[in-house]
Amino acid sequence: MGAAGYSLGMMARIEGLLASLLLSSMATVAAEAPYSARPSTTSPVAFSVKLGNEAVQVKASKTFRLGSLRLTPSLRAGELAPTGRFPAPMSTLRRSPYFGATLELEGSALRHTAPFEFLGILDASRIQLNSGKGVEDPGGLAASPANYAPTKQTISQNWKSFSRYLDVGKVFPLGRSVKAAVFAAVDSYQFYSGSSRDDNQVYIQEANGGGALRVDMGGGRHVLASADYQYQSASDNMFSNPQQTPLPRLSANLEYGQRSGSAKLSTGVQLIARPADTTLRPHLLYSNRGLSVCLGYEQRRSHSPFVPSQRAVAARIETRLSPNIRLAFQGLTGRRSYPGAPAQPFSEVMISANIAFGPGGSHIPTVSGRPVLVSRSLPRAKGGPADSAALNARLPAFSYLDPSFLPTLYASPTLKDFVAKLPLHGIDDVLATVSAFTKAFSEHSYNSQYNAPTNRRPDLEDLSQIYARVRAAILNNTQDPIVVCSGSSQFAAALAEDLSARIGENLQATAITVNTPNTAAGRSGSHAVAALRTKKYGIVFVDWGKLTPTYTQDTEAALRLYQALQGVPAVYHEISGGRDGRPVAYLFTPEGKALVRRLTFHDHLPASELARLFDDTPTGGDKTVARYTRLLDEASNFDSDR
Repeated sequence: MGAAGYSLGMMARIEGLLASLLLSSMATVAAEAPYSARPSTTSPVAFSVKLGNEAVQVKASKTFRLGSLRLTPSLRAGELAPTGRFPAPMSTLRRSPYFGATLELEGSALRHTAPFEFLGILDASRIQLNSGKGVEDPGGLAASPANYAPTKQTISQNWKSFSRYLDVGKVFPLGRSVKAAVFAAVDSYQFYSGSSRDDNQVYIQEANGGGALRVDMGGGRHVLASADYQYQSASDNMFSNPQQTPLPRLSANLEYGQRSGSAKLSTGVQLIARPADTTLRPHLLYSNRGLSVCLGYEQRRSHSPFVPSQRAVAARIETRLSPNIRLAFQGLTGRRSYPGAPAQPFSEVMISANIAFGPGGSHIPTVSGRPVLVSRSLPRAKGGPADSAALNARLPAFSYLDPSFLPTLYASPTLKDFVAKLPLHGIDDVLATVSAFTKAFSEHSYNSQYNAPTNRRPDLEDLSQIYARVRAAILNNTQDPIVVCSGSSQFAAALAEDLSARIGENLQATAITVNTPNTAAGRSGSHAVAALRTKKYGIVFVDWGKLTPTYTQDTEAALRLYQALQGVPAVYHEISGGRDGRPVAYLFTPEGKALVRRLTFHDHLPASELARLFDDTPTGGDKTVARYTRLLDEASNFDSDR
């Protein structure tokens, strides 16, 4: 079994183990606390409202208790982009109503008699995803060749989602003043359109495990340390390998805190290490009688040319206006940079609010709604339909028929020969050549039967073999279906780096996933393009023989422009690193974060303070660590109050 199959098999075994522990716990609870001995109790219905221009939402929940188990079904309904446009630059997302249903099952050894802690969540949601072009292009001049509705200005899609979360852990003493927690969790979420969950827009699987240690030193002082290792499923490589591989993430936290009456003060540092970057976050937290303040500094060092290095300062003030209303103010400012490009300033200011009412309303959650008001200053792409049309007119997609290209193909039986012999006079020749190859793949080597059950998916993962096969198909005018969009893009990225080295530019390139309307009705689907960071045109997307210049070095700004020209949002962009095409990062969009927060189990689990402060992508690992950190705090407070 390969590494990809091993990762999925390991996740299945972990999930099976946690599920067996959960069933064992439920059986133990039933044995210890039969229904007749512990009659069930029911809490009144609780309501909450979240307000913002990212989304508005109302939620109703009711809790049933049976012995140590807490069962909570809930219903929610809301609307993304309620003002008509999502608050992000060039956003395609428009007013999109949604609704969802959730079932939570929790057992707690701290509050009841369960043998250990566990929490399981199942969530099913649906959204009418409405979108439109974020940049005017009525003629579809800059639309992708994979866009089946290039002139369509507004698009409506019916997306469904299904998600699940399960954690199992134990909080236990290691002495009079020392408590520890160990935990493990699995989760997944899926967005799909059509009638089957096999028609995926997004499918993310995660697993994580770790522990936490708390030392109480007397006088209200404590030290808290935690560590968590997580992995997400990702494509094994960008050559269209259908298998999956783990994308790891390690987080560690160290905190010193002090409590005096109702006031709490803590300071600490967080470390996050991923293949794409390493982040260090010193921070300060203060809370007292409904007021909380969080200050943080972030220093991120990138390991990928398409993920920025960043320095930022952030602050968040949250206050309880009444027992049922909370309001939060948050700001972020900093600078980020990419290799060979000057640092770009950015800032963000927002206000968010939560309102709870009805029985149980005083137990409202920490503010997790996104902005009521927002001001964003971010790098912007300067390209547009006219720029794209002009560049493609000068470097047409059929340039592989020009006199310099075909003779070099004839004279170059290997990829190494082609790179050495091709006449090059500047970056335009590099762009024309990689564009020519992606056009050739489209016409001679596209595997249109990739998903057919009888097809063996003859997708190649060797650059030299891909070159030899497409060369033969071009010269003989034959069909040889060996790649889909991602394989074509990965080949183009590697070739662009090789060719640019000859002219001394040494550009960075990657294959990256995007979203385009893949039916005439506008339903979107995953696509991949090559992204080339050039000095002259900024990031240029190479897409089946079409070039899209963006005139920005900022990856996120360039991708916002690309999606704005297509008219549909992307949940995330998967970035490859290196010639092997292996993924290094998911770059979630603001719209994607909102969809995950509102339409999956993440709506029911509060994020950590730092994740909210820096608007991190929602991950199951962060939610698990935050939950067990709170349980440790609860256990320590229980002992100190006795």
